[in-house]
This record gives sequence, structure tokens and C-alpha cells, in this order.
Amino acid sequence: MFENASVMVLLQGKEKLEICKIETDKKAQAAICKSYAEASGWMLKGTEYVSFDGNYSPDADETLCINQFALDEIIKEAVETPAGVESFAPENTNSDNIKAIFVGEICEGRMVIAFQKFKKEQYISVKGINLFFDRDTFVQEKRFGITISDEVDCIYEDGRLLFKSFFMARQIFSLMKYYREATQGEVERFTQMKELSLDSAEMFIGQADSRVRKKVASIMDSGVLERFSARDIQKIGRQAGIDVAIRDKKIVIPAEKKKMKIILGFLDEEVYKGSFSNITYITNSKRSVR
Repeated sequence: MFENASVMVLLQGKEKLEICKIETDKKAQAAICKSYAEASGWMLKGTEYVSFDGNYSPDADETLCINQFALDEIIKEAVETPAGVESFAPENTNSDNIKAIFVGEICEGRMVIAFQKFKKEQYISVKGINLFFDRDTFVQEKRFGITISDEVDCIYEDGRLLFKSFFMARQIFSLMKYYREATQGEVERFTQMKELSLDSAEMFIGQADSRVRKKVASIMDSGVLERFSARDIQKIGRQAGIDVAIRDKKIVIPAEKKKMKIILGFLDEEVYKGSFSNITYITNSKRSVR
């Protein structure tokens, strides 16, 4: 797999994505392609695919999957016709704009592309003093350089996107349309719900990071606050080992972020009591039993 595939960089341009080809000699190209192929193998074979919904962190033998993933046409075109892709010129590129390094191929009508998130430490600039070991001596090198690791973060395979880490995948592709995250307006409406009493609505809105927004969206979509009274929720919380405060017949959302996330996690059914240990656990991942 990926034999003789071109090595590409995915760049974030001012208005759209851009693709450039890293020109290498045959030895370097073969080594890179072999590394990507080996790193991709475990994700393409031998793991269970779990549909991505933003709520589940996969185990070691599982891979998250987005079916019918809308890959940018510019990436497909680069893989289909690499000869027409412009060469990468590091002296004209801001390293902050490099999103990923990838290789891809079309084999028997099936397109497979492996992406590696590009990190700042992979870029060797002409600034500073760069030392390389050569024959028992470190010598100074004043050329640009790129380090390519032996990891693959995402794989596009014939219409689906495979990945292990949502954190890494979202730095390469925008995945927002594939999972539910509350908008700013929804977060504000959440703080005004008649079933809730917030210690500080302003602080809650200010602390509403991506994880909080997913919790808010899930809680609002589930209708749990409308279907259960404050007393019912408090009773269920007591059974799970969670202290749910009530004020004026409303569920209290604490201002302290740690306590606030515990209550949100409970309302989103991510808090449970161990069947055997009777210990209360908080999980950051959930998947229905099918």
C-alpha cells in the first residue's frame, strides 16, 4: 500500500485549503510510504469500527468511523493527479499553516489516504542553531527540514474517515457537522431554562468549552429536565452518589467548573454507581449496548 505515492502537505490558506507536494528522492519517498502503510494497517484491519457521535472514546481495539465523510475535492484531485500539484516551498510557507502531511493512492477504484497531523516541532527552520550528528561530531545545518513521525492520525478510505483520537482528527478536519455541539445561543438559552438555577449564568457561559457544549446539547436534546422533576432528579442523583442541590424547585448548576461538570455529566447519564463496588464513577465516554 502507498507504493510510489506522492508525499503531500495540507495547508490552510487564507480562504481555502491548499495542497503542495514534497519533492523527495526515491529512497526517502519509499521510506515515508512504507512508514505510512505500516501505521495504517492496524486501523484498516483487525479493529472494530464504532460510529462517531462525539460521545465515545474508543478502546485499543476500536476505531472511530464517520461514514459518508465529505472529503475536500482538492485532496481527492491531488491524489488522482499528483503530477499537477505544485511543489512545496518552505521558504514561502508559514509553518503554522501546515495542517497535515499525507500520502494516498487509488487501487482497484478504491481511494485510501493516510493523514498525519503536523506539529510545530516537526518543522526544522533556519532560525537558531540546528545540530545534526555526523561521524562522531555534531555539525551545524542551515537548511529547512521536516520530521515525519511513524504515526497516522486519520485514514480516508473510499468514503469513510477512520481515526482513534477525536482531538487529533479535529485538528486536520472540521468534524462539527458530524456531532452535536450547542451553539452560543443554545448555551445562553440553557442558562435561562425554568428548570435550572445557575449560581452564575455569566460564568457558565464563559466556561462553556467544547465538552460543556456537547453536554448542554445532549441534555437539551434528551428532554431530561422536562421529563423529570427537580425532586426526582435529586433522588436519582442520591442513588448514584451525586449530591444534586435544589433551589426554588430548580436544579442548581454550580459556578465552580469541576462541580458544574459533575452535575452536567450526571444529567447526561455519564455518572453511575458500580454494581459491585457501590462506588460512584464519572465517565467521559458512553456508548449504548446493542
